[in-house]
Parts: sequence; C-alpha cells; structure tokens
Amino acid sequence: MLLKDRASTARVLVLGAPGTTTSDLLMLPLLCAAAASPPAVRTSAGLVTGTALDGANQFLGLPFAHSERFEEPVDWKGKHTGTLRATDFGPACMQIGASAAATYGSEDCLVVNIWQPVGASRGDKLPVLCFIFGGSWQFGETEPYNGSALATKHNVIYAALAYRTGPIGFMAFEEDAAAQAQP
Repeated sequence: MLLKDRASTARVLVLGAPGTTTSDLLMLPLLCAAAASPPAVRTSAGLVTGTALDGANQFLGLPFAHSERFEEPVDWKGKHTGTLRATDFGPACMQIGASAAATYGSEDCLVVNIWQPVGASRGDKLPVLCFIFGGSWQFGETEPYNGSALATKHNVIYAALAYRTGPIGFMAFEEDAAAQAQP
C-alpha cells in the first residue's frame, strides 16, 4: 500500500499492509533505485561517486599527488579502474602520535576532500575555497573538517587538502640545502 505523507508529497510503501498490490511491489525496485543514486562527476581520472548531503555533494579522499619517501610530490595522473567511490576520508599523513615513539597515518596520503553545492555544474564557474589545516606543520588532518555548510551557504567549491607533516614532509637533507644555495 502506498501512503502519502500529509505534510509533503512523499509517498511511503508499506509492505504487507492491507491493500498492498502486486503493482506496489513492482514499483519497489524503481523507488529504491531513485533514492540510492549517489552524486557522480567525471574527472580526468574517470568516474567518481560521492555522498549526497543536505544541500551539498561530498567527494572524499580523491588523490591529487603521489610521492616516494623523502621525494617531492608529483601530480597524480592515474586512472580509476571502474568507478571511484569517494565516500571515505583518506588517511592522515604520517605523523607523531601521543609520544615520539608512536606514529600514525600513512605516507600515501596526498588527497583532497571536496564539497560542492547540489546542482552545481562546470559551467557555473564557482569560486574554489581551499582549506589547509593547521598544526604547526607537525600534525593534523582533514577528517574532522566538513565543508558542506560553507559550500552550500556561500555557493563555493570547498576543497580540503592533506599534506605531509613532520619529517616526512619537511625534512631537508644536506644535498637539498646545497642545491638551493647554488645560483
């Protein structure tokens, strides 16, 4: 039986209720498919799906760069196999934990989290607000920050970038210092 909510135009299917018909049951896959369509964007790396929030679409953990240990990052130019599900925050970059002997995070952490207003398209040419977390270059991560409210309220694309912290991100070797000193 299909019920109509008096406060809105939403309809609810109550399975097994008196008056449920075969046509009601046949509509169930269509109703579920329409409700389950995540936001999707096509990037140079392939198709990416995210999460629909109230007023914003969220795409988490998108790789933007790659590097080997102690090497400069380079642009990520890979292709996704199939569709990338960008529904989880990427890992924090490697950093010191509660003590100097404890670490957490990953060296493969150069990702961006993006929020866009619902209905935004490439032709809108919205401004991009880039957020880089604090932490004295020693610690921090993008996960506790949700940019959906800013994206929605100010009609911007909100991008929160992860960066390598501590020695992994900012250690200088003698060769590096010598190379920078040469004209």
